[in-house]
Amino acid sequence: MKNKILPFIIVVLLCTNIITLSFLSESKPQKNENTHSTTHEIELYQLEGEGTKWKVDHYKVLKTPKIIKRGFARLVYVGDVKEIDQSSYYNIEIIDELIE
Repeated sequence: MKNKILPFIIVVLLCTNIITLSFLSESKPQKNENTHSTTHEIELYQLEGEGTKWKVDHYKVLKTPKIIKRGFARLVYVGDVKEIDQSSYYNIEIIDELIE
């Protein structure tokens, strides 16, 4: 009886493997229209600069196709400390210019 069952099991396993391989070879990956390629879609800029009285270090700009995030900088006063040691108000103005 064992001699008759062993060839039957081998044939069944071979058939299931062939069927599985045929399904895998014929299946194509589906394209999802909501997914985008990540190549060159995220841009990160780290900027630095110095004016007459202020220095900006590590100002980061993160740009994706849908949003632009800015910030995370260090602002250092490089002018005379006596000019601002009694100050209680600071105004920071950021001007964005669209350059194409």
